[in-house]
Amino acid sequence: MVGTYLLLWSSLSATQGGATPADAAAKGGLLTAIVQVTALVWAAVFGFLSSKMHRLTALAIAMALGILIVSLIGGWLFDVWRPSAPFLLMAGANLALLVWTLVVRRAAPGPARGTA
Repeated sequence: MVGTYLLLWSSLSATQGGATPADAAAKGGLLTAIVQVTALVWAAVFGFLSSKMHRLTALAIAMALGILIVSLIGGWLFDVWRPSAPFLLMAGANLALLVWTLVVRRAAPGPARGTA
């Protein structure tokens, strides 16, 4: 999902800004690669952290690092791409979090209210 629409949107935006279609596709592809590699690396790091410490501590660390990383990437995207980039980045991150939360909730619903 990220690759399809991110590449399409970045290519359209870059060509409207005067880039050639090849340059636009290259920039969009690079951005997609960065997103995917970051997710893959972070999954391994978070998996390791979760196995070594309490899950709430690991979650707090993950959230703090996530905020720092998103701020860094959002600022960079603001400078090199467009002023709305950080907002789009956060919208995408929040949507991904919502979807993942719903998937986890469906897979492991936990006890019913009032029974635990």
